[in-house]
Amino acid sequence: MRTHSGVWTAGFACRGTVLVVLLATAPACVAEQARQTGTSGVDILFIGNSYTYYNDLPGMLRSMAAADSDALDVHVASVVEDGASLRSHWNGRTMDLIRRGGWEYVVLQEQSLAPIDARDQFMEYGKRFTGEIQAANAKPVLFLTWSHQQRPTDQEQLNQAYATLAQQTGAVLVPVGRVWQALRDGGSGVPTLYADDGSHPSPVGSLVAASTFYRVLFGESLTTRTGTAHGLSAKATRGIQEAIEAAMPAVQPGGR
Repeated sequence: MRTHSGVWTAGFACRGTVLVVLLATAPACVAEQARQTGTSGVDILFIGNSYTYYNDLPGMLRSMAAADSDALDVHVASVVEDGASLRSHWNGRTMDLIRRGGWEYVVLQEQSLAPIDARDQFMEYGKRFTGEIQAANAKPVLFLTWSHQQRPTDQEQLNQAYATLAQQTGAVLVPVGRVWQALRDGGSGVPTLYADDGSHPSPVGSLVAASTFYRVLFGESLTTRTGTAHGLSAKATRGIQEAIEAAMPAVQPGGR
């Protein structure tokens, strides 16, 4: 569920594997969970907004690893708020969580149009965050998002902005938007990636995003079993796999 203020609260627990942090009340148990699990698993912190929490993208990634790989023990936590930008995340609890350490990856997801409409701000705070993440001995990861459904030509600007930031900081680039672009344009048979508002992801859109993270960070591909569990045909699953592989040349080095 979401609170009226738009902060995602489902799955929040001090002892759970999937943690979602409330910006106003983030407890110390999150850092403790990272310390407890960091020696035996991969701890990932997601920082973003509704593009991250719709359909629980971090939880999808964790579940995918649990279902498809005996070797991966993935733990995820998120700091998310409706409409949040990297600038709005800069102060307060988000920085406390990064600086406490215990993460292998910290994922940065910018407000959807900021890399286009506020590019200087995007670059400034992207560089600030990547510096702090690297100082905490974690790998910064950039979540390249998708264009709005009615503004498909924005995708190239998003691609370029995120690629530039990755090149200048050494961050890992996860090209979700490029994969969406290929699936939209290629007649892959994949169901709609968008929710009804033409901006947020449908469940399939979030699955595509999680699958792209899975491939970049862990070198693993979406399996037919997982695709079937989410209602996808074998053709649609293959289409997603092929679109992700086609986007891999855009990835900055840095996965496991």
